[in-house]
Amino acid sequence: MYKLVDVASGDAPSYRAKFSEEKTTYRGRKQVFRLTNSDGSFREDVIARESERYPEAELLLSPVMREGKRLVPSPNLVQTRARARRELSRLPEPCRRLQNPEPYPVRFSRELGLIKRGYPVHLVEDATRHLDSRRGYATIQHVRRHGGRLLTTSEVLAGVLQSAA
Repeated sequence: MYKLVDVASGDAPSYRAKFSEEKTTYRGRKQVFRLTNSDGSFREDVIARESERYPEAELLLSPVMREGKRLVPSPNLVQTRARARRELSRLPEPCRRLQNPEPYPVRFSRELGLIKRGYPVHLVEDATRHLDSRRGYATIQHVRRHGGRLLTTSEVLAGVLQSAA
């Protein structure tokens, strides 16, 4: 499946919008993270922004074309069949049964859920630290790019004191 979410245009992406009332469009690139149980069976999928991290998860989306050229060859029928069998065997049994199957659990990440409900996202820059400094910097840039507000501790305290006065 393919969905155009943005087009590279200079230094920043140009976002695509859909105006259908029954569909919600989340700006920016996404990734689907598959979480597994200790026995290797699938637990749930999380739809998230591409910049979010679920270190224990398998990434399900990868580019297959760039600038009109295929990046990897298509698998043949034997490879496709083998992968389908392997993946189906890892689904929870209630999802595989033919009578009254349960839906496979898929959810939106917390960040996408907040955006969907219209909540603003704020980050207190000098009060947060990521264990990996490169990822911390990437998170700050991500919040900035997607309209989040970056604050300092001083700004937060000034706002609290001002609202108390």
